[in-house]
Amino acid sequence: MKSVRFLLLGSCLLAACSQKSGTDPQDFTLSGNWWQSGHLTDAVNGVSHVHEGYFYLNQSGVEFAGSGQNFGLCHNASGNYEGPLADSTAYTVSEGAVDGRQISFKTNLCTYSGSFEHGNPNRITGTATCGYVDNGITYAFAGGWQANRE
Repeated sequence: MKSVRFLLLGSCLLAACSQKSGTDPQDFTLSGNWWQSGHLTDAVNGVSHVHEGYFYLNQSGVEFAGSGQNFGLCHNASGNYEGPLADSTAYTVSEGAVDGRQISFKTNLCTYSGSFEHGNPNRITGTATCGYVDNGITYAFAGGWQANRE
């Protein structure tokens, strides 16, 4: 009787182990729509930027590309303003790369890196650096961002 119980227990454990958990690196696909947000600062120029928006991504193998759109505000000593980082015009996501749970990509003004948070294939957290020149002033932003699959 003990051998039958052991056989049944062993079969149950084997079945449980063979089911996909959704946290294997091959399960981490970026294809789809992602709601994203970020908080970036330029300490030199005393500017902060908060945005939210979308990434529309399509992955093929270990590469991905797509588009994005932001909505938000920047803030400096004079108050709130829209600025290039909050411009709602759609932009291109390019040079996307996936390495296990790590990702990186670029947009027209920013470079992003991050990872699927805590093995969750529907949430990414990371850092971004963004830069542009406006009226002869060079702006360099850095900070955190996150994205959740829609």
